[in-house]
Amino acid sequence: MPDAERYIDPGVTSYMRRVIAEAGGNEVFFLGACGPDRRLVRAEVVARGDEESVPAIARDAAVGDVVIHNHPSGLLTPSGPDMNIAATLGSRGVGFFIVNNTVTECYAVVEPFAREVIKPVDADSVRAALSEGGALSRVLDGYEVRPGQIDMAHEVVRAFNEDKVAALEAGTGVGKSMAYLVPSLQWVLGNKERVVVSTNTINLQEQLIGKDIPFLGRVFEGTFKAVLVKGRGNYLCLRKLDVAMGEGDFLLEDAEKEELSAIAAWAGNTKEGSRSDINFMPRDDLWEKLNSESDSCSRLKCRHFTHCFFFRARREAASADLLVVNHHILLADIALRSMTGGSSEMAILPGYSRLIIDEGHNLEDGATSYFGTRVSRLGILKTLGRLHQKRDKERGALPYLASKLGIKKGRGIAQADEWKRTINETILAGKETTVKSVGEAFDMLYFYAGQAGKKGTAEIKARLTDEFRSKPGWAEVEQSFADLCEDLGRLARSINSLCESIGEDEGWADRLADPLVELRAQADRLAGTASALDGLLKGRDDGIVRWVEAPARKAGRVISLCGSPLNVAQEIKERIYDRLKTVVITSATLTVKKRFEYIDKRLGLDLLPPDRLITGVFPSPFDYRTQVIIGIPKDIPNPTDKAFGDALTGLVRESLTASRGRAFVLFTSFRMLHQVYDTLEPELSAMGIQGMKQGDFPRHRLLQNFREYGSAALFGTDSFWEGVDVMGDALSNVIITKLPFSVPDDPVVEARQEEITAAGGNAFMEYIVPQAVIKFRQGFGRLIRSRTDRGSIMVFDRRIVEKNYGREFLASLPEGRVVTGTREVVMGQVRGFFAEAVAPET
Repeated sequence: MPDAERYIDPGVTSYMRRVIAEAGGNEVFFLGACGPDRRLVRAEVVARGDEESVPAIARDAAVGDVVIHNHPSGLLTPSGPDMNIAATLGSRGVGFFIVNNTVTECYAVVEPFAREVIKPVDADSVRAALSEGGALSRVLDGYEVRPGQIDMAHEVVRAFNEDKVAALEAGTGVGKSMAYLVPSLQWVLGNKERVVVSTNTINLQEQLIGKDIPFLGRVFEGTFKAVLVKGRGNYLCLRKLDVAMGEGDFLLEDAEKEELSAIAAWAGNTKEGSRSDINFMPRDDLWEKLNSESDSCSRLKCRHFTHCFFFRARREAASADLLVVNHHILLADIALRSMTGGSSEMAILPGYSRLIIDEGHNLEDGATSYFGTRVSRLGILKTLGRLHQKRDKERGALPYLASKLGIKKGRGIAQADEWKRTINETILAGKETTVKSVGEAFDMLYFYAGQAGKKGTAEIKARLTDEFRSKPGWAEVEQSFADLCEDLGRLARSINSLCESIGEDEGWADRLADPLVELRAQADRLAGTASALDGLLKGRDDGIVRWVEAPARKAGRVISLCGSPLNVAQEIKERIYDRLKTVVITSATLTVKKRFEYIDKRLGLDLLPPDRLITGVFPSPFDYRTQVIIGIPKDIPNPTDKAFGDALTGLVRESLTASRGRAFVLFTSFRMLHQVYDTLEPELSAMGIQGMKQGDFPRHRLLQNFREYGSAALFGTDSFWEGVDVMGDALSNVIITKLPFSVPDDPVVEARQEEITAAGGNAFMEYIVPQAVIKFRQGFGRLIRSRTDRGSIMVFDRRIVEKNYGREFLASLPEGRVVTGTREVVMGQVRGFFAEAVAPET
């Protein structure tokens, strides 16, 4: 057998030998890279197995890489499965080695391949494809050449060819998705290297995967595979469904059983197994008992592994050239890679080094949310309820386990009785103690926060500052949570001890595999909750903003302890820009007054070497001077005045009358939305205008109804300021009721302002105003989605023309017709604008 030194560098040999020894001499699967002489110079662990097998996970393997695993027997002859895997990987240019446990011998089933030379994207061919008479125009009738799109695509090409980070703002109508997809697909086809596209909204994902990418599939010569990657919780777990169907009496409420039958019928026919594929909306509580979860997954040991919907989807992703994901999945993948030193063993996505981040203005908020922590009273009680709850009868994983322990007769019955006593006398008692501790700790926190927090508001949202902690009673709150953490940890240890005891008995372990998986998962969650609570209560000056939050309603039942990073710029740089070769961040709204200073600081772009960063602004091709009128009445109360609400109601009424509905009415608070909507809805109905408000139906249903009705007014808050697209006459008026400043006492906003001020900056102008400008521009962008769209933007906040900072908002909009003055003058001009649109031609 050939000496391993012929194929493997001695340093790598030592590493592999150590890892195999740490795995108890069992099989270990490695992914390695070769140097110019095709000798292995680097290796990392991908998976570990037993004495006879190991998962062959090679989704990150590229041309020129090698996969290696050991045969503990010392016999290096490849098995049948070895040969199958070697053939598959060899066809992709990946070598295949087998070594002994001491890595002194190596059998090269497939010799290493030479690494392919990177083939740059041809900038001229991209320009030609997007130009008149190019590849896109030959496939699409009525294709419209967009100079801004061509210019943006050129910068994307640079980012790919020169390993750059690019921040590219593309105004509405530029066609940014084609500007990055065409170069991305040329890169994929030329280099066989995966590209990931991340978006913030489902709408854009559906546009990419359902429209844009299939269109380009007709354009490009050569085949490529694109896959939409969904979060794990979207997929049905067949093991859980099996258990629920057989043991529903212990795990489900009576009302859930009928719906379970419908899900089971669907599961027998669906190919995807995703919640969005069901023709009805399953209730959340039931779906949480049936969906795929990493901590309750048996993986290869599961009897359903071959047909598992989640792993089938992941296998599809592993073979894809282009992945479309959302920001949450992207950030989860990045976090796991960072925790494991870049290893793909636990990563969510297959390997990639080229990334497009669309809707990139949301990246900071996404990272702040994902890298944060939230522990709620209801969340803990829900986990405890999955263990055991008693209403009309006992349900949960513990009663389910106890029932299974009562089935076996004869040998082993004494041991079963002992385990049942442990459940009843130790675990269930510990669970009840923990429930009591949850109530005591969160009740004390709610009372303390109400006393120590800001007065005059029923909602609680208070930062855990030194001042907040200095009030009388805080020591008692801390002690109550210390007791809760101890109870959570003790309960988790009791459950794990029981599971370990049962698992050591082979006869019982197989029979009880399903309840044991569920119990271990819940124990891990309890232990994780204890750790999170400890960090939230005790942490100081570590870059984390901590706060307690409780809405005005529900009388303290919905209360949470929260933590979020103060600044994510450094993390984004280290986890994304430094790790990947190409990153393109794009959006219609990255700049303030066409400058990138704000987004540079918030997303860590200013931390990059100047020669690695590309920026560009590509204006919208639409003629806003003729397509839009911006109306700003000045003789109205300031939004802080008590009279503003009544005045706003009258202004909205008058504006909707002028546009005959066909409007989005955008608010910054639900309270004001309900006040205005409740007053106007009967009047609108009488005028033939269909009033709709956020919360009445899911967003997609509201938008569908809005488009179909033709003369509707949709009242919405945050989720309607961006990510929605209504073309044509159905949307002819966007009413911005108030400049969209962040809530000033939001804990994260407040802490970030303090950080900027402490550094000598102007927090209002450097953070609050730019943030509001970007959201304002998003709201503005809802109106004009094509060259034929026409309508009004109404701004009922006079600060935009009276305050110095108002210029930041107006100067960030495309050049258009702005009308200011008295309400009478402004509304008269707007009515004239709409009259022009319907005037007969002469």
